[in-house]
Amino acid sequence: MYFVHGIKPEDYLASEKNIFDYCGGVKIKGNWDFVEHQVLMGDYTVTTLQDTLRYYISNTGSKIIKKNRDDNREIQIEAGRWLQTVYVKHVEKPFDEYGINLSYYTDKIYKEIHSLEPVINQLKLF
Repeated sequence: MYFVHGIKPEDYLASEKNIFDYCGGVKIKGNWDFVEHQVLMGDYTVTTLQDTLRYYISNTGSKIIKKNRDDNREIQIEAGRWLQTVYVKHVEKPFDEYGINLSYYTDKIYKEIHSLEPVINQLKLF
C-alpha cells in the first residue's frame, strides 16, 4: 500500500480491523515444547501449550517460549519486550478489545519499507 498508493503504515493499520491479519503462526518439532510465561492476577504461571500456535503481539499478554525438553534451553518466539496473546480459538469481539500492539506492527512495516527503499530507488533509474 505504501509504495503503490502512498498510504502511510499507521493510516493503513488504523483501517485494518481483521484480527487474522495481525496473527503469526509457529509449529514445533522434535524435543521442544511451547510454554507460556505470564502473570495472572498477581501470580506467575508457566503453561505448556500445544505444538501449533497462532498468536499476535499485544499490549498485555504473555511471553511464548520454545523450551527444549533435553537441556532446558529456551528461545523466545518474539525476542525483546514484546508480549504475545495466544489466539488458537477465534473469539469474535470489537477490534479494540483484542489489545493489539499497533506500534509493534507499525515499526515492523517501516523496517520493511526502509529495507526496500534502495531497491525501489534503483528501479527508478530504468
